Amino acid sequence: MNTEQQLYEKYRLLGMVSGEELVLPTQYAQQLVDSCEESNLAIIGIDGFTILNGTIRPELGIIADFSSVQENRWRNYRQRCNQAARRFLSNFRYRDNLSFSFTMLNREEWKQAVRSHLVPTLSAEMPQRA
Repeated sequence: MNTEQQLYEKYRLLGMVSGEELVLPTQYAQQLVDSCEESNLAIIGIDGFTILNGTIRPELGIIADFSSVQENRWRNYRQRCNQAARRFLSNFRYRDNLSFSFTMLNREEWKQAVRSHLVPTLSAEMPQRA
């Protein structure tokens, strides 16, 4: 079981699962970001949802994409993405019925994205080891 699957298992009882998507209430969302940082994962995207009476409705105005953060080192990229995720989530601390899904990236996926030019870096150099 990879790290992302382990976090999914850890948090799925705290949220709601729709298909394969884990949707976490606001009070657990910050904890997931902290867990990702500790597990060497970057949050590169967040989608907001309202959950009422067991129905999940996307909130199209509550979407964040951090994948374009420009860094040459994985550690810096991960930290900046996760800091941005924390700031984004802090805007919604007091919203009832709001939940979030997350897009995560691990170091190997980031390196592959850099090689494929899907993630910008500060220079054309290959990222250094973190």
